[in-house]
Amino acid sequence: MLLKIKNIAKTSEVGEALLNSTLLLRIDEHIFDLAWSIFKKQDKPRFSFTDCITIAVCRVKGITKIATFDKEFQNLKEYTIIGPSV
Repeated sequence: MLLKIKNIAKTSEVGEALLNSTLLLRIDEHIFDLAWSIFKKQDKPRFSFTDCITIAVCRVKGITKIATFDKEFQNLKEYTIIGPSV
């Protein structure tokens, strides 16, 4: 977020809100392995491993909406991008 927003105070505020939210998902070995599989299966590298973890968590948890600045996520038809236009 900091790279896009370029404001440490706003970024910290969002970070604190996320940390204090009622739902904070942590990855386990199953999600890590799924993310690694997604990462390796890319034809052209579009997603970082961190992005692949996001995709894996969404698949396992049934999440269909993603808030992101990354344009690459728009190419995944299984998700709805929310937030600012990317």
